Amino acid sequence: MNTALNFGFKCMLICSLTACNSFFRFSNSLPDSQKVTENTWSAKIIENGEQHKLQDLTLNFSPSGKVVAKCHTCDVKGYWYEDEHSDKFIMSFEPNEELCELNKAWDVQVSGSSEIVLRNNDGATPTTITLKIP
Repeated sequence: MNTALNFGFKCMLICSLTACNSFFRFSNSLPDSQKVTENTWSAKIIENGEQHKLQDLTLNFSPSGKVVAKCHTCDVKGYWYEDEHSDKFIMSFEPNEELCELNKAWDVQVSGSSEIVLRNNDGATPTTITLKIP
């Protein structure tokens, strides 16, 4: 009986330590969900070293995983989430020619209180999005 309790305690301890380690790794690299959803963010997109044609883009993230992108020619709904397994910030918008570049999994380069920098190196053109609180 004592051996079964020791085994159970060891299993519980290992699971707890593993979960804590994963949480801290995740929370240090991805933006805090509460921070992301508390503000409307202005987005500056740099594609292949040049500013993207969308220069007045704002993104509004909701806690439910929805995101609304607004600019002078668009008001597009989509979804966002943080993938803790791959450390990616993922956005997916309804079909829209101007926003198709945002439908990717993004690496988080900076996650500050008033700035988040996302980068994607997929394909031939590296793209960076800098989100700032206006």
